[in-house]
Amino acid sequence: MPKRFVDKERIDRADRVARLVLEAERQHREVKTARLRAERLAFEGSNPKALPQTRKPGSQKSSIGKTVEVD
Repeated sequence: MPKRFVDKERIDRADRVARLVLEAERQHREVKTARLRAERLAFEGSNPKALPQTRKPGSQKSSIGKTVEVD
């Protein structure tokens, strides 16, 4: 059975490109996070009581499966 030809240069090139893309995405996220953090801090500094207290997702109790007896 003949051996398969593996283009190692192509694989290495694809790995390099993938790393570059991941690094660019990470930098973009960091810039966006810094911008949003700065906006939030500026808003909170000017209006400390403007933001309502929000509940964490899933903190509301579910009524599914509970039995309510009515007399």
